[in-house]
Amino acid sequence: MLPRTFCVLAILSLAVPMLATAPTPALADGAWTTTELSAPHEGPGVARIGTKVLFAGGCAARCEHPRAWSPSGGVDIYDDSTQTWSTAQLSQARESVASASVGQLALFAGGAPSAETVSDAVDIYDDSTGQWSTARLSQARSRVAAATVGNQVLFVGGGTYTDSPAHQTAVDSVDIFDAGTRQWRTARLSQTPDVPPRMVTVGNTLLVVLKKALDVYDAPSGRWSTVQLPDARENAAIAVVGTRVLIIGGGTDVGGRYVASDAVDAFDVGTGSWTNSHLSQPRGLTPRVATVADKVLVVGGEINPDQPIGVVDIYDAPTDSWSAAPLSEPRTSIVAGTVGTQALLAGGSLGFRQPSATVDIYDASTDQWSTASLSQPSDSLSAVTSGDQVLFADSSSSVNSSTASVDIYDAPTDTWSTGTLSQRRWPSAVGFPTRAIFVGGYYWGFATASTVADMYDHSPAPSDAPDDGSN
Repeated sequence: MLPRTFCVLAILSLAVPMLATAPTPALADGAWTTTELSAPHEGPGVARIGTKVLFAGGCAARCEHPRAWSPSGGVDIYDDSTQTWSTAQLSQARESVASASVGQLALFAGGAPSAETVSDAVDIYDDSTGQWSTARLSQARSRVAAATVGNQVLFVGGGTYTDSPAHQTAVDSVDIFDAGTRQWRTARLSQTPDVPPRMVTVGNTLLVVLKKALDVYDAPSGRWSTVQLPDARENAAIAVVGTRVLIIGGGTDVGGRYVASDAVDAFDVGTGSWTNSHLSQPRGLTPRVATVADKVLVVGGEINPDQPIGVVDIYDAPTDSWSAAPLSEPRTSIVAGTVGTQALLAGGSLGFRQPSATVDIYDASTDQWSTASLSQPSDSLSAVTSGDQVLFADSSSSVNSSTASVDIYDAPTDTWSTGTLSQRRWPSAVGFPTRAIFVGGYYWGFATASTVADMYDHSPAPSDAPDDGSN
């Protein structure tokens, strides 16, 4: 058992941001290309190995459409070093696949081969040989959480069907794969986790956040310990900065009424101790966090979506203190993207059917704020960082259009541009240093998943390369 100490630290101030406004976005300078994939992918397992990224399984037809439900068994592999695609097949078609990579291996575990069954299959890709092998989880389940710690991959929790195909029962099983020995072993959590479990890594330590405790796994020793939470609650946000794990907000059921919390419990993995502080106000339903430099920004967490929280709580790790700043526009469903020392809080909802185009930009190096505007309002954004750019893809714009818009922020020039994606919603996005790819998703109004990959390339043109002094 790790030692615990308690102290109270709450340093809150309300700082008024210094605001500057960015110009209207221009058309993107980068090049866009579209590739037809070997299989449809809605919500695939995604694993990266070096310059490669693998998209495995997912839904071939919309997972939320019970009569058309169908899993995908395809694997599409993109190699950024050659800008080429290759394909493979999972041993069993399934959705809700857990994915992780360790060394030259990519692992895809568990999932649902049908709307009423779960799988124990593990597909393992070895990039050094290009070969696939299989293994089995100790218990069949889907919506498993996966994490790599050192040379080990842990597949934690998940859900199985016991009494009804409409209801998943959480399990406490843990399967541990050692890449050095290629051996498997098992463990169990101290409590039944959420489905999927919530967990983070700090160095060679994995922490599984439960409702009343942390289960802590030390990879070098292979030992587990349990640390009780100072303030038991659910729906909290989790952030990592340095050696500290912050458990932020959330809430508890009190007499049948959900009560939001303003508590922040910080666990220091290095010392095994707790500190406690407070947000500027309660944030009950999984606040959104963005970590940039040595700061953590917390937004959202509203219980009533028509009453957005208009304040950002900011944690400064070096001083172990909190401050607060107002958003330029109070809103819910904000999406955060980070690049360098900047955090961009984009879009969101002002209320029922009132999407926002506002972007609040915080620079951790100067502690200053600025604002910008998206090309159109959206409360359905996803963000991906590619080198020194952040791309915000708008899934709502594809509902009544043949394309979906993308707003692109270039940090070195502090400028915005726009691009377009093929028509579909919620593709899986991965960023490389000079490219970003958007894979799969689903078509609005149809039961089918997408077989399209869009690529954005912002590589410098040959003429833009720096002079090496030879000319």
